Amino acid sequence: MDSRKPKQTPPTAVKPILALRLRRSHILGGEAHSQDAFADRSRAMSAFRRAPARHIGPSLLIWPFLGALSACENGPSDSILQGETPSYRGTADLTIGELHGPEPFAFGRVSGLAQDPDGRIYISDSQSDEVRVFGPDGRFLHGFGGSGRGPGRLKNPCCLAFGSASQLWVREVGNGRYSAFSVGDSSAVFDSTVYHRAMADLAPAPLTFDPDGHIVSVVPARRESPKGFNYLRYHLAPAGEPTRTDTILGPEPDEVDFLRREQTTSSGRTTVLLSIPFGAEFLHAHRPGGGWATAISSEYTVSIIIPGSEATKIRRPGTTGPEFGPDERLAIEGWAERTMNRWAASRKEVYSLLPSRKPPIRAMYFDQIGRLWVEESVLSGGERSATIYDPEGHVIRRVQWPSEVELGPLAWIGEYSALGISTDNLGVQRVIRLRFAPQYSGESPRAPAPGG
Repeated sequence: MDSRKPKQTPPTAVKPILALRLRRSHILGGEAHSQDAFADRSRAMSAFRRAPARHIGPSLLIWPFLGALSACENGPSDSILQGETPSYRGTADLTIGELHGPEPFAFGRVSGLAQDPDGRIYISDSQSDEVRVFGPDGRFLHGFGGSGRGPGRLKNPCCLAFGSASQLWVREVGNGRYSAFSVGDSSAVFDSTVYHRAMADLAPAPLTFDPDGHIVSVVPARRESPKGFNYLRYHLAPAGEPTRTDTILGPEPDEVDFLRREQTTSSGRTTVLLSIPFGAEFLHAHRPGGGWATAISSEYTVSIIIPGSEATKIRRPGTTGPEFGPDERLAIEGWAERTMNRWAASRKEVYSLLPSRKPPIRAMYFDQIGRLWVEESVLSGGERSATIYDPEGHVIRRVQWPSEVELGPLAWIGEYSALGISTDNLGVQRVIRLRFAPQYSGESPRAPAPGG
């Protein structure tokens, strides 16, 4: 561990508790791995609206918790952060999506969001296999794509991002490729495609680019010792071949919470890992322009890795999550009963794995300017909340926004605005634009640009 003094904290930032600088070799397991080494990995299952399972390799399967209650967040009870960090609140100023409205406003499954410098909003729908374009005022402009494999067609599109040439790139899980479009107010023109057959729809990662403009394609890969999985970050040249591969070491078996089961399928014996509701999860986030972050949700310990620099580790010892609300306890108990019936597991085995409270970290993701958002878990019923860090681990600000708006790897987040997704109790999805404004004099208000 590097013992040098950390850099000075910017005037508008508060240095987090125990921000440590680590050598990059402490985090990475190596680079320049062969893509062929993982060519025999079976393809992941296609994404469904309520996907029943997720595969990692031919013999490893993850079954997510579908217990269905969204956890609403407030901030942690750290007096230093609450007392000194600028606080921002996000309010909705635009909603796109209707239950019985015109067809462009009815979404099957929102799978990616983006916004250009002119404020135009781009929404991918993996159910209709298209991208729809809306004006800054929410007016529908046009759509493009449609199901198919030909140039300009899309299949299970997920995750949108603008490249260095101002092209909109779309990741197509169903076609194993990335497609680029030049988009205007009234039409979109297909430009090019980068194929990467190894891509999977497991644990969606945002579409990002490295400093050289190469697409970074994130793919899970089995690990035999200790048994589990890592993530590979392929830097793809225009022809699709990796120019470099980074390895993100996955969690140790005892760091995450799973109920392990064996299942016989047509291809043989399969290991099934059932994720535990509110249990410890391995979180990874990917930064526009290069770099990533990792964490275990049950501990407030976050590593930020920027290639070519020393890694940063952020620690807030003693941070715990809140207790469950009554509805959440009912959902967890319902999951436990279904699991015992479905997988012939004993009550003692299942209930011994259930946590006593929520983890301190709910989610983690980067915004468009490279800041890390760590979203915290709190009591049910409050607003969502996140602490924003710069790449060196300094706290920039705290942000709160309405509980019904989901941010995350599929969202688009600028400096003073964001596009998120809300889902009502009928399953109807809407895209919500948030505007963030300071809550006290820790930072002066600034008018956001049209693009956020």
